[in-house]
Amino acid sequence: MQRFLILFLLTTACLGAQGQQLDPNDYIYPLRELKQRLYSANFGEIRPGHFHAGVDIKTDAEEGKPVVAAADGYVSRVVLQAGGYGRAVYLTLRNGTTVVYGHLRRFRDDIERHVRRERYERRSNGVNLWFGPGTWPVKQGDVVAYSGDSGSSGGPHLHYEIRDTETQRLYNPVREGIIRPRDEYPPRIVRLHYVEVDSLGDVPVHSRPRTFDVVRRSEGDYALRQTQPVAVGRRGYFIVECSDRKDEVYNTFGIYRLTEEVDGEVRYEYRMDGFLFGDTRYCNAVSYYPMQLSSRNEVIRLTQPAGCPDRFFTTMKNRALLTNPDGSLTPRSEAILGHTPFRRFGEPEELLGTLQWLASDASRFVSGTGTVIDGGFDAFSI
Repeated sequence: MQRFLILFLLTTACLGAQGQQLDPNDYIYPLRELKQRLYSANFGEIRPGHFHAGVDIKTDAEEGKPVVAAADGYVSRVVLQAGGYGRAVYLTLRNGTTVVYGHLRRFRDDIERHVRRERYERRSNGVNLWFGPGTWPVKQGDVVAYSGDSGSSGGPHLHYEIRDTETQRLYNPVREGIIRPRDEYPPRIVRLHYVEVDSLGDVPVHSRPRTFDVVRRSEGDYALRQTQPVAVGRRGYFIVECSDRKDEVYNTFGIYRLTEEVDGEVRYEYRMDGFLFGDTRYCNAVSYYPMQLSSRNEVIRLTQPAGCPDRFFTTMKNRALLTNPDGSLTPRSEAILGHTPFRRFGEPEELLGTLQWLASDASRFVSGTGTVIDGGFDAFSI
C-alpha cells in the first residue's frame, strides 16, 4: 500500500500575530543609526551543543551603533567575558520581561567606568555584575551601550533576546511580532534521508541513512527526484535537511516549524516558539547529530527521541500507535503480539543476560553476528 508523505516548513514571518504572548507595542527597535534593518540568524537555530537564544541583527558591518532600551526598566546585569556574548547588558523591564544585548563594543560611559573599576578591584579581565532597580534605571529609548563584535562573534552584529524575568524562558521575538524581518522567501528542502532502526533501542540498522534527492517544482514546492515509491523498513524515521532565507541577505537561517503529514494525518510537528535554558541541550536530539556536524543546513529528525521534552513537539500521534491513553493495547499492538510466541512485549531487564554474556569470556570467540532478542517476532513474521 502506498502512503503519501507531505512536509510543511514555515518561517516565523508566516504566522503574523497568531499565538503571541507579548505585546509588540511595549517594545521599540533596539538599535539606532542603521542604514537598513537586516538579520543574520534566527531564534532557535541549531548550533553546536545549543539552540540560538535570540536573533542576530546586522549593524551595517560596523561597530559603535547606539543600543537603546527597548522599554522602561533598569540595568540588572552587566557581563564582560572573552567568549560567549562578550560584553553584554541585561535590562529588566517593567512589563515582566528581560532583554539581553550581546557582543557589544562598549557600555555607555557611566556603566563603562563602573565596570573598569570593578575589574581593577577584582584584578580580573572578566566580570559578572548584578544591580537592583535603583542603580541604573532606564527609560525606553535611552542609550545603554554600543554595538560591537566581542565574545564568540563572527562579525559586527547585535545579539538580541527576550526572556521571561521570573522563569527565564526565552521568547521568539519574531513570532511575538517584536522583530519584523522582511521575508518573502519560503524555507527550502535540501535533501530527505531515511534511517531504519531496530525494534528495541531505536539503534540505526545501517551505518548511513538512505538519501533521497529532491527537486524544486516551484518556490516552496518540492518533490522527490525519483518517481517510484520509497521502500522503507518496518521501523524508522525520515530526516529533513532544510534551511530558510530572508530578503536582501545571503545568510542561511534555521526554520521555525516543520510538520509531517502521512495520508493527510499530522504525525509529527516541531516548532520553535521558545524554550528554557535547561532544554537547550536537546538540540542534538532534535537534529540528526552525525549529519548536523558537517551540514550548513538544519538536519531535523521526524521523530521525538526518548527523553526529549514535549515542548518542541506539539503533535506526536505516532506515540499512541502502541498504547491507548488508559494504557491498554491498540489494535496495532495486538497485531504485533499476534506474531510473537510470548504474546507480550519484552522488558529492558531481559537484555541483561545477553549483555553479560557478550561482555564475558564466554563470548570471546563470537564476532560478526547479530543476536536477536525479540521474543520470536522475526521467526513468526517470515
